[in-house]
Amino acid sequence: METDPRRWITALSVSHTRLRTLVESLSPDDLRAPSYDREWTVAQVLSHLGSQAEIFQLFLDAALSGRPLPGNEAFPPVWELWNQRQPEEQSRECLEANDAFVARL
Repeated sequence: METDPRRWITALSVSHTRLRTLVESLSPDDLRAPSYDREWTVAQVLSHLGSQAEIFQLFLDAALSGRPLPGNEAFPPVWELWNQRQPEEQSRECLEANDAFVARL
């Protein structure tokens, strides 16, 4: 298993760049269309990815500061904020949240 974090960060960055390319080409109708998981729209999948970027920032903050890792109680408020957003916001803010996380790494 690779132990050099730069390789994993590069892989994450490349993946995010690919996601950005795909997402920026989506129309408002595309965002509202069902994803491969028929119970979620494409925008809801992007909301999930964006919320996870925010949650992983919480883990990174805790690890870097020596604080305890966040517990499950930290997640619902993040999810609630993301779920309140309109599809276009979920899409745009997913990319912004992941940009911030990748840049921070």
